[in-house]
Amino acid sequence: MEHPTSLAVFGLGYVSCVTAACLAARGHRVTGVDTSEMKVACVEAGRAPFYEPGLEAIVAAERQAGRLRATVDAEAALAGAWGRRAG
Repeated sequence: MEHPTSLAVFGLGYVSCVTAACLAARGHRVTGVDTSEMKVACVEAGRAPFYEPGLEAIVAAERQAGRLRATVDAEAALAGAWGRRAG
């Protein structure tokens, strides 16, 4: 990707986690934010927090590439986002 952006995606549920993983797969640096420490721990470990065909592989690949991370700290996620260009 020529101009990746650092983004924060709120929620790591069925829509938001897929969105975060797919944005990361497109080259953006994405931080998923959720109040569920279990969901955050799953993503940080490179696992999907629920079953969706193909999602586990994307989450694992994007964690490995360093483009996807997760946190319960919304303020920290926003500090690194807000449309700032990555890199």
